[in-house]
Amino acid sequence: MVSVLFLMIIAGNETTTKLLGNALYWLWRNPGARAAVRRDPTLVPGWIEETLRYDGSTQMLARTVRGQLSFHGHTLRDGERLLLLIGSANRDERAFEDPDVFDVRRDASAHVAFGKGTHFCLGASLARLEARIALEEVQARLPDFEIDAPGLARVHSVNVRGFSSMPIEFTPRGREGAP
Repeated sequence: MVSVLFLMIIAGNETTTKLLGNALYWLWRNPGARAAVRRDPTLVPGWIEETLRYDGSTQMLARTVRGQLSFHGHTLRDGERLLLLIGSANRDERAFEDPDVFDVRRDASAHVAFGKGTHFCLGASLARLEARIALEEVQARLPDFEIDAPGLARVHSVNVRGFSSMPIEFTPRGREGAP
């Protein structure tokens, strides 16, 4: 039980904070998407799912084969190690039309940023909830943010994709959009 709680605290914190940074960054880099989310805040969940697909905070996972497995014409034997490239799978043109385009209106529900089946992330619902609340608040209160591109610094990790530093300048607004 302690191990599961530790996993939820550490993994959930790291991946969610990186998700938030990636979401802000890609919305900032895509003015059309930014304008769409500003006009229609109901697009925030789509913005989150598209960020998970387009630039998820977890890029790969290692797995060990148990038993024998045939996969795309290859036989994998018991004990062999696999490296699952989640970031690549989420850009697969067989699953997503124009996969290299960031589109907050896309149905990105087929992404595998949180895994699939028995390997589905236990914290996926919590991460989505936290991201939705945070990004809705940013859109309601601070929609005119600007990122200081020269100040951006990426995390140096083979697996985690996100920012260790993202200087942002905000122009505050009230909930009703009044300065």
